[in-house]
Amino acid sequence: DDVWVARMDKNTGSVDWLTQLGSAGDDKMARYGGIIVDTQGNPVIYGDTTGSLYRQRTTDGTDTSSDVFVMSLDGSTGGS
Repeated sequence: DDVWVARMDKNTGSVDWLTQLGSAGDDKMARYGGIIVDTQGNPVIYGDTTGSLYRQRTTDGTDTSSDVFVMSLDGSTGGS
């Protein structure tokens, strides 16, 4: 699973940008939310991953734990 974040135009409903975040593991937003918008209009997402989402994990199959992630995206472009 990957995480998808989109910004949509509030008047037309058209998609301004769409960003996919993910790893080879299971990546998901936090239950009951997982996204807020800061005072600058940037989405801040949080959730958990079992993959190498912006860090190194062991590749021998022994690391089966999940990690929490928090990431801010640029509200104008969707870039990280």
